[in-house]
Amino acid sequence: MRNYLDPGESVVGTAVNIRHLAATPVGHRVTAEAVVTKVDGRRIEFDVTARDEIEEIGNGTGLRQRSGPSFT
Repeated sequence: MRNYLDPGESVVGTAVNIRHLAATPVGHRVTAEAVVTKVDGRRIEFDVTARDEIEEIGNGTGLRQRSGPSFT
Protein backbone atom coordinates (compact mmCIF):
# COMPACT_ATOMS: atom_id res chain seq x y z
CA MET A 1 0.00 0.00 0.00
CA ARG A 2 2.96 2.26 0.53
CA ASN A 3 3.11 3.19 -3.16
CA TYR A 4 -0.45 4.58 -2.98
CA LEU A 5 -0.09 6.78 0.12
CA ASP A 6 0.63 10.48 0.20
CA PRO A 7 3.75 11.70 2.06
CA GLY A 8 3.18 11.48 5.82
CA GLU A 9 0.30 8.98 5.51
CA SER A 10 0.34 5.47 6.90
CA VAL A 11 -2.16 2.65 7.34
CA VAL A 12 -3.17 0.86 10.52
CA GLY A 13 -4.73 -2.59 10.64
CA THR A 14 -8.15 -2.55 12.30
CA ALA A 15 -9.59 -6.00 11.50
CA VAL A 16 -8.51 -9.38 10.13
CA ASN A 17 -10.72 -12.39 9.48
CA ILE A 18 -8.74 -15.39 8.20
CA ARG A 19 -9.76 -19.04 7.76
CA HIS A 20 -7.17 -21.82 7.90
CA LEU A 21 -8.15 -24.45 5.32
CA ALA A 22 -5.28 -26.94 5.09
CA ALA A 23 -1.89 -27.82 6.54
CA THR A 24 1.22 -27.25 4.42
CA PRO A 25 3.71 -30.11 4.13
CA VAL A 26 7.17 -29.38 5.53
CA GLY A 27 9.41 -27.84 2.89
CA HIS A 28 6.62 -26.56 0.64
CA ARG A 29 6.68 -22.96 -0.52
CA VAL A 30 3.79 -20.72 0.63
CA THR A 31 2.62 -17.66 -1.28
CA ALA A 32 0.12 -15.03 -0.14
CA GLU A 33 -1.79 -12.36 -2.01
CA ALA A 34 -3.82 -9.37 -0.84
CA VAL A 35 -6.19 -7.57 -3.23
CA VAL A 36 -7.79 -4.23 -2.37
CA THR A 37 -11.55 -4.59 -2.93
CA LYS A 38 -12.85 -1.23 -1.69
CA VAL A 39 -11.55 2.19 -0.69
CA ASP A 40 -14.04 4.39 1.15
CA GLY A 41 -12.46 7.53 2.56
CA ARG A 42 -10.02 6.34 5.21
CA ARG A 43 -11.13 2.68 5.06
CA ILE A 44 -9.32 0.18 2.83
CA GLU A 45 -10.86 -3.30 2.55
CA PHE A 46 -9.02 -6.26 1.05
CA ASP A 47 -9.26 -10.00 0.39
CA VAL A 48 -6.35 -12.30 1.18
CA THR A 49 -5.45 -15.80 0.05
CA ALA A 50 -2.58 -18.13 0.86
CA ARG A 51 -1.53 -21.20 -1.14
CA ASP A 52 1.10 -23.85 -0.89
CA GLU A 53 2.37 -25.94 -3.81
CA ILE A 54 -0.76 -28.11 -3.69
CA GLU A 55 -3.80 -26.03 -2.73
CA GLU A 56 -5.29 -22.97 -1.09
CA ILE A 57 -4.45 -23.12 2.61
CA GLY A 58 -6.20 -20.00 3.88
CA ASN A 59 -8.34 -17.05 2.90
CA GLY A 60 -10.16 -14.12 4.38
CA THR A 61 -10.58 -10.39 4.58
CA GLY A 62 -8.88 -7.46 6.20
CA LEU A 63 -9.52 -3.83 6.97
CA ARG A 64 -6.98 -1.05 7.28
CA GLN A 65 -7.43 2.62 7.92
CA ARG A 66 -5.39 5.50 6.56
CA SER A 67 -3.89 7.87 9.07
CA GLY A 68 -1.68 10.90 8.75
CA PRO A 69 -1.73 14.68 8.39
CA SER A 70 -4.55 14.79 5.82
CA PHE A 71 -6.85 12.66 8.03
CA THR A 72 -6.52 14.33 11.42
